[in-house]
Amino acid sequence: PNKKRIITDTFNFPSDLYILQGIKQNLGNQHEIIRIGASDNDITPNIAELESAMNENTALVTLSHVVFKSGYIYDMQRITELAHKKGALVLWDLSHSVGSVPIELDKCNADFAIGCTYKYLNGGPGAPGFLYVNKKIQNKLSSPIWGWWGQKNPFDFGLDYEPADGAQRFLVGTQPMISLLTMEAGLEPTLQAGMDAIREKSILMTDYAVYLTENVLAKYGFTLGSPTDSSQRGSHISIRHEDGYRINRALIEEMNVIPDFRAPDNIRLGFAPLYISFAEVWEGFDRIRQVMEEKRFEKYPKQKLLVT
Repeated sequence: PNKKRIITDTFNFPSDLYILQGIKQNLGNQHEIIRIGASDNDITPNIAELESAMNENTALVTLSHVVFKSGYIYDMQRITELAHKKGALVLWDLSHSVGSVPIELDKCNADFAIGCTYKYLNGGPGAPGFLYVNKKIQNKLSSPIWGWWGQKNPFDFGLDYEPADGAQRFLVGTQPMISLLTMEAGLEPTLQAGMDAIREKSILMTDYAVYLTENVLAKYGFTLGSPTDSSQRGSHISIRHEDGYRINRALIEEMNVIPDFRAPDNIRLGFAPLYISFAEVWEGFDRIRQVMEEKRFEKYPKQKLLVT
């Protein structure tokens, strides 16, 4: 409780950073938030800077396992070990890795993890998020929101709160049953395929996408915004172009290709190994080529819509 340093990076999803800023304010602005910058290529975090920032005053290290823009994947075990050597806790955001990259939280001795299920876990709109808390520390912590389902005996309807043992204490209210049912159906094909097979196909697909970027799209001014080394990459890549926003609009509105745009110049392409084929990867890149060849993007304004 006396440690005042929180370490994150500029690659973390902004919502995570906003939450940290809110917590800092609610605790009287007594904590210091350190944001680690990029390495020279603006694709990977500066790992040396991250390591040197960890000290005995570090309370928490919180990072996205797979970076939302470039797809860079952290070495979870190594970073967790380094943080623990300094006495810090570690929280991983798994939103862009769960369901596409093997994750072993217990083996890595991670303290906390959060994530969503509407991406690679196929939960769809309104799918629930999740929280992981290491068993070693579950009963040492309390939820910031005390709710009925976090009570030790919720159906005794006691008037005074007594936290349940284990992870149940982090529940709050009644679970969204319809969302959980769709989540169950979404998880089934993932469990049937297995993470090793999913990861193997993910690597092959993103390798193919990197090849197409360098050999088909480069002549139109595209550059790769993701690591070339597949071991450092999740299941999405970014391709960069100075007219990225307008190209993204043309792909969505005219070509039935649904990427998303991430400022300042990233078009993000996700590859869900369970149901996307290599033929579809080729077709998608060929439609990007067509947009460039026919200059379809030029009709769209540079002014951005609210959702990109």
